Amino acid sequence: MISKQLYANINIKLKIKNITMTNDIRLLWADDEIDLLKPQLMFLEKKGYKVTTVSNGHDAIEEVTENDSFDCIFLDESMPGLTGLETLAEIRQIDK
Repeated sequence: MISKQLYANINIKLKIKNITMTNDIRLLWADDEIDLLKPQLMFLEKKGYKVTTVSNGHDAIEEVTENDSFDCIFLDESMPGLTGLETLAEIRQIDK
């Protein structure tokens, strides 16, 4: 017989797994060397993540402005033009 606590833990894990599997998690990845990240991008997409890539901070800001439904944003620290931190500061201003 399965104890109530074990049953509850299994049930919670199944619910969390279903949430993760059914909800589309949208990622924005800004990196000036995005082509070098193909293996990571393919891995994330295979796991069900919707990944949008851009090659600079200005394009990242434009994506966030036009499509404000990203769950997570990855920013390269040393991009030409706007750095990752400068891009982050701009994106934070948009979200206010």
